[in-house]
Amino acid sequence: MKEGFQMKQTVLFRVLPTLIILAVSIFAFNNGVVVSSNLDIGSAGFPTQLYYAISLFFLNGLDMGMPQGGGVILRNLLFICYFIAPLMTAIAIIETIIISVTTQKFKKKPKNHIIFVGSGNLTLKEVKKLKNEKIIVIDKAENHKNKEELKVLVSEYIVGDIKDESIQRRVNVDEAKEVFLFTNKDEVNINTALVLNNNNNNNNIVVRAEDLEMIDLFKDRFNIRSVHEENAISLINSSNLLDKSKIVIYGFGRFGQNLLRQLCLNKESLLKEVIIVDSEIARQWWSFKDRLDTDFSFEFTLIEKNQLDNSALNDIKQKTRLDKDSAIVFCISHDNYNNLKTANIFRKHYKEPSIYIRSVGSAIEDEICKSSDISIFPTVSNN
Repeated sequence: MKEGFQMKQTVLFRVLPTLIILAVSIFAFNNGVVVSSNLDIGSAGFPTQLYYAISLFFLNGLDMGMPQGGGVILRNLLFICYFIAPLMTAIAIIETIIISVTTQKFKKKPKNHIIFVGSGNLTLKEVKKLKNEKIIVIDKAENHKNKEELKVLVSEYIVGDIKDESIQRRVNVDEAKEVFLFTNKDEVNINTALVLNNNNNNNNIVVRAEDLEMIDLFKDRFNIRSVHEENAISLINSSNLLDKSKIVIYGFGRFGQNLLRQLCLNKESLLKEVIIVDSEIARQWWSFKDRLDTDFSFEFTLIEKNQLDNSALNDIKQKTRLDKDSAIVFCISHDNYNNLKTANIFRKHYKEPSIYIRSVGSAIEDEICKSSDISIFPTVSNN
C-alpha cells in the first residue's frame, strides 16, 4: 500500500509535470514561438525541439535565448516553463540529498528482531533455520565470504563493530528478541557480551565459546553455545562410540577435549581405556582433568608426539591392542587432509576398529573413506 502511494506521488509530482512541460515546449515551437538562439526551431524537426525542451530542466534555458514570436499565451507559457523546469530539477536534487542524510537518522528502530554478530558458517546455518523473522547481521569484515549470501537472507547486513555505541543504537540492542555473538574468537564474543550488558538492558544474549575454561568461567552469566560440543554430541549420537571400550583420540584440542568430556558424562558409555596422541598432551591433559573435576573410570595413555608423526603408530602398538571394540577418532586441528592421510595409514594396520575423521567433506575424501571403511563426521566450520 505504501509503495502504491509513493508511485502515485511520483506520477503526480514528477512524471506528469515533466510531460506537461515537454508538451508545452514542443507545441509552442510548432506554433510560431522561437528562441533567440535558434530562430528556425519551428522547422528544425522533432529531435531538435525535444533537445531544447529537455534542456530547460538543466538550468540552461536562458542559454537558449528568450522566447519570441507566436501567440502571447504560448510565448508566456513557454517562459513560465523556463522557471518551473529548473525549479523541479533543483527540488529533486535537494530532496535526494535530504533523504540520503536523514534516512538513517529518522529510520524507525527495529523491535523484536534478532541480531547476529559474525558472518561465519554458524550464523549462516542458524539464519537459514529462521522463518518470518527480522534479522540483522553485523560483521567487521567488509568482504566476508558469506556476506552476499547473508544479505539475501536477512533484513539488514551491517559492516561495523557491535561495540560501537552508534551501531548499538542503530540496531536497537535493548529491544532485540535475541543477540547471538557468533564470531570465531571466544575472547571477542565474551568481551562483547560484557560490553553489551553494561551498555544495554538486553539479557537475551547467546555467546559462542569453545575453550572449556572460558565456558566454565562464564556459563553462569551467559547462555553459552559451543560448536565443538554440539559436533561432539552429534558424533556420539550418530556413531557406535558409546559401545566401544577403547578409544584413540588423535589431536586433543578443543574438539578432542569436548568429545572425551561428553563420553565421560554419558552414563551409557562402555569406555575402559583412552589413548590420546598430541604434541602438547601433558599440558592439555592436566588442564582438562582439572576442569572436568571427576574421577575417571577408565585407564588413560598419553603419547606426546606430533599427530603427523607416524611413529606414534608403533607407540600405540606397544601399549595396547586395538580390535573391534575399539575406535580411532582423528580430529587434528581442522586440516581435513592430514586427518584423512593419517587415518588411511592406520586403516592399513588396523582392520577391525571403527575409524572416524573430522572433516567438512569433499569428493576426494568421500572416495577414499568409502574404499577404506573410514567414516566422516560432519562439523560446523569455525569461520
